[in-house]
Amino acid sequence: MNLEGAGIHAYLWASMLACWGLMRATGRAREIIIPLVNNPRAQQYVALALFVAATAAAIGANRLADGPFDADRAGVLFSALVIALTLAAASSMKDSPATLGISLRGAQTVLIFVVPAAGLAFPPRGDLNMALFAAAAKPSAFITAFALELFFRGYIQTRIEAARGPAAGILIAAAAYTAFHLPSAWGMFEPAALAVYIVFTFIIWGCGAGVLFRMSGNVFGIAMFHAFCDISLRAFSGMNPM
Repeated sequence: MNLEGAGIHAYLWASMLACWGLMRATGRAREIIIPLVNNPRAQQYVALALFVAATAAAIGANRLADGPFDADRAGVLFSALVIALTLAAASSMKDSPATLGISLRGAQTVLIFVVPAAGLAFPPRGDLNMALFAAAAKPSAFITAFALELFFRGYIQTRIEAARGPAAGILIAAAAYTAFHLPSAWGMFEPAALAVYIVFTFIIWGCGAGVLFRMSGNVFGIAMFHAFCDISLRAFSGMNPM
């Protein structure tokens, strides 16, 4: 197995399917409980305002990374702002942390999300450079992954679900997540490659992650898996996703 470029992408996409299959096998799909949120229709508009603020913050963080800050420090600053805004928005509506996925409910699913990382440690031909992976596994990758999952899945998806239903919540959060990544991807890909990037981001890290979050019941497992994917792409494909 070639763990570079298309090989690592294929492994990560298959990993998401594997996590879904394991959750189905353990009965998580039958245990889904959506926490009640207060005034979900009003929170839709709060979510829109926060999305604009988060996108602007991401653009600012990218500019800081090109200037006085390195990418890791800029990412931590961005993540801290997004986490603070998300917690403040939920608190202002007197919503419990569980409505954001900050809960021990479904904590056992964290073990499912570590399966792909464990599998990556034992490639068929032993061609994985663990030193390369370890060098890319910086704390900022985990902080950023948690911030994004808390915001897009824990806040936006749950609020849209409460107001418009599960399908709308997953699809709208997926669209927001994809749109959030457009500014950084715009100059990175040729038009055809950009179209493929948009489609796969929407399907895999939009809808796919939304389904896994809904099945797991908490944000911790999907955030850890998100970090694992970002670290893998950075280490083996030269990409620097956010």
